[in-house]
Amino acid sequence: MLKYVPKLALLLSFGIVFISCKKEAKVDPRKEANNSRIETVPPVFQAVYQSMNSSSGGYYLGLPYLYDSTSKSYPLLISIHGAGQLGNGTSNLPSILFDGVPRMVTAGKFPANFEVNGQNFSFIIIAPQFVRYPANVEIDAVVQYAKKHYRIDPKRIYLTGLSMGGAVSWDAGAEYHSEIAAIVPISGVPKDDDHLKAKEIADSKLAVWTFHNQNDDVTNSIVTKEYVSLINSFSPAIPPKMTIFQAEGHDAWNQASNPEYKENNMNIYEWMLQYTR
Repeated sequence: MLKYVPKLALLLSFGIVFISCKKEAKVDPRKEANNSRIETVPPVFQAVYQSMNSSSGGYYLGLPYLYDSTSKSYPLLISIHGAGQLGNGTSNLPSILFDGVPRMVTAGKFPANFEVNGQNFSFIIIAPQFVRYPANVEIDAVVQYAKKHYRIDPKRIYLTGLSMGGAVSWDAGAEYHSEIAAIVPISGVPKDDDHLKAKEIADSKLAVWTFHNQNDDVTNSIVTKEYVSLINSFSPAIPPKMTIFQAEGHDAWNQASNPEYKENNMNIYEWMLQYTR
């Protein structure tokens, strides 16, 4: 038995060396050195014709400019369009570029970097196009897809949407509150206005900043006001923030999503980044 010990020891030594080499190969010192660099170039959308779930055919992706030169993880911002932009995710995909977050990115108005509490952040932005009203589980599928394919900081996942997307933000945020740190529903009201979801939002410490025009002719701002009051009735640890623009019409999103619009010296992106899971 003793004559086999040298061979065994040799094999074990080789295994240890191999494992050590394999671990070291994963570390790219050039990328590690870039992790502290502050982004200065705004993100640019690229169309990705890949389905993330049964209701989406493609999406726009905005990566930080230095993404391929770093090894760090980034906050994820998912932007959900309105019912007027439903489409096949391929030839119809450009229709989602004219409102909300995609409009800011396309116009070059989305900042490359946000400084919050002394830290610098840059978003990975995913804007999917849906063929129909997405179920909550299909929004979670987007989250899981993003985590699998990109370097996402799992503690900093945010959801915003306009009109239909605002309703989706309310409902998916309530159901998947363990993963989503904050939501910004704009001009949209919960699909199911029930006490259970309001209590889940309150109890889960899901951060909410919701927007509506006072005289919205599509979705009544009264519903948003009443839902915020309902959440507050459960004494939330993070009281929902609500902004009602004294304006006509349905479009509250192009003002709310504009990085130049701030309350208490914070736009919606800086506000989101205060919150983690």
